[in-house]
Amino acid sequence: MTTTAAPFGLRPSMHGSGGVIRPSRHVIDAGYSTALYKGSPVIVHTDGNINLAAANSGRVDGVFVGCEYTDATGKRNVSPYWPGTAGATNIVAWVYDDPNLIFEVQASATLAIATRGGGYGVAASPGSGSTLTGVSTASLDAATAGTGTKQLMIVDIAAGEDNAWGDTYPIVRVKLGNSIFAAALTAI
Repeated sequence: MTTTAAPFGLRPSMHGSGGVIRPSRHVIDAGYSTALYKGSPVIVHTDGNINLAAANSGRVDGVFVGCEYTDATGKRNVSPYWPGTAGATNIVAWVYDDPNLIFEVQASATLAIATRGGGYGVAASPGSGSTLTGVSTASLDAATAGTGTKQLMIVDIAAGEDNAWGDTYPIVRVKLGNSIFAAALTAI
C-alpha cells in the first residue's frame, strides 16, 4: 500500500509502441537560473531552450533527465540536475520527449480506477528536488481532474504489489497529454 508521499518526478516506464526509451538532446540558456531535477516536467520555450513546466497549466513537452555543462572554472560537469549555475557554457540538456513514452509518477492523493483516461496537472512546485540525489519531487496533482486537454493523462496503475487504486498516494502510469511533439490528448 502506498501510504507515504515520496514523489520522484516522472520516470519513464515503457515505450507505448515497443520502441527504445532514449533521451533527446536539447539546450538550456546560460542565463536560466531555475533548477531542473531528474524527473522534472519541462517545456521547449519559444526561444528553443528548455524551461520548467508550470504547475497545472499549459503543456509538458518532456521530462528532464540530466545535463552536461562547462562551469565558470572550465570544468565539464555531468549532472542529474541543472543547478542554475551562473557562468556555465556549452549546456546540453537530456530530455525524454518521445510522445509514445509512458511515465510513472506518484499522485498527491488517492485515485480510483475510474480515473483511467482522465487528465490531470502537475502538482505545485514541479521544480523542487534533491541536490544530493538530483531527483525531482514533482507529482501528479490528484485535485486537478478534468476532461479536455490536460498536462498528463492516466493510462493505468503502475505495477507493484504495494500499489493499488485507492491507496493514499498511488503511483500511476501517464502519458504527456499536451506536448508540442504530438497532438494533444483529450481526457475522458
